[in-house]
Amino acid sequence: MRAPSPLLFLVLALPAVADPAPLSDEELAALVPESRRAAVRETLGLAGDRGGELSEALRRAPEGRREAMAFLVAYLPAADVAAMSAEDLLENVRLAEEARAATAWAREVPEEVWRAFVLPHRSAQEPFERWRAVFFKELLPRVKGLKSLREAALEVNRWAAENVTFQPTTSRDQGPLSTRRRGIGRCEEE
Repeated sequence: MRAPSPLLFLVLALPAVADPAPLSDEELAALVPESRRAAVRETLGLAGDRGGELSEALRRAPEGRREAMAFLVAYLPAADVAAMSAEDLLENVRLAEEARAATAWAREVPEEVWRAFVLPHRSAQEPFERWRAVFFKELLPRVKGLKSLREAALEVNRWAAENVTFQPTTSRDQGPLSTRRRGIGRCEEE
């Protein structure tokens, strides 16, 4: 019989890392705007054991990004409630805000439009992928000097046409990075 590994004893001696606690009512009131509290509370309730992870994202969001984080958590799809970490959510909000701040024309997008169509990390039923950093790095040089949202939309459309070709399929939705790697996608993926 082999002796147990010393690493096993080290791991057993480490304290267990507890999941973050869900937001208390006081924290919810301090961190989440009143207009989003009911929806955030509902998401946290549906999250069960994952509620602490989502709460941690709200706790760690910088003050200037809390409204965006509250919106994201309030309307998070069920699959993402189960899968996304606080880090995933924090990165998504940070990169969405950085993209908006990077050009004058992006700052002109109305707040309601930005929250509904730019801030979310997905647009349909595609799987979650950490695509923002990759596309930000690639697209910013192409759109930074443009004068209008229209010019930027056309340039992004050109970039998409250079990288992805339409191909009808019956397969499931694929994420933005998968679509880019494959070079093919259906209408909503393009």
